[in-house]
Amino acid sequence: MSEVRVPDYVDLMYPTLKGLDHLGGSATVRLLQERVPQIAGLTDGQMEVDTNWGEIKVFYHMRWARTYLQWAGAIENPKRSVWSITLEGRKYLRMDPEVAVQQLRQKCKEIREERKYTIPGTGNEPGGKDEMPPSGDWCSDLLTTLKEMKSDSFENLILQLMRKMGVEDYVDLIGGEQLCDLLKEHQLGVVVEERVLEIITLDRSFFADL
Repeated sequence: MSEVRVPDYVDLMYPTLKGLDHLGGSATVRLLQERVPQIAGLTDGQMEVDTNWGEIKVFYHMRWARTYLQWAGAIENPKRSVWSITLEGRKYLRMDPEVAVQQLRQKCKEIREERKYTIPGTGNEPGGKDEMPPSGDWCSDLLTTLKEMKSDSFENLILQLMRKMGVEDYVDLIGGEQLCDLLKEHQLGVVVEERVLEIITLDRSFFADL
């Protein structure tokens, strides 16, 4: 039986832009996971292929697609698990689809050369493993890391978190995303980099009064 081919992240970049456009310009990861495979025309068999660590391979490649689109300035991640298309991204949507795909491929090549990242899923990554994308989906990446931890290491992490929070016994049972938020708040295994965004507008009244 032949291996089922799953589109790589470059193939999923344009469908991701189309998906965001169809969803009103902004969407959660969950909505994108539903819409993008439909736009890309993926089969049930393609959606069933897993990575080595048990993640659906299409979703893994979609995360890389979002990462490269973000690096290209085509989409942005205003808050956790939410993505929005930018003015730069809409430029690709106004192009002929084939031209847009070609330009996105060229943009990816330029980004890889600049950042010196290898193509995920080819076996050429450091250590011979698929590399997790440094994307805006930090919570998803963190949850994957937590699931791979040994039980004693996970317990040690929770104890460190409790000490940071100033508690001496377990607060309540919490969900995965709540745990991610707490680890982010106390910067345990999560690096928070604050960036200042300048929004510059023209004061036309100033020039009119001269």
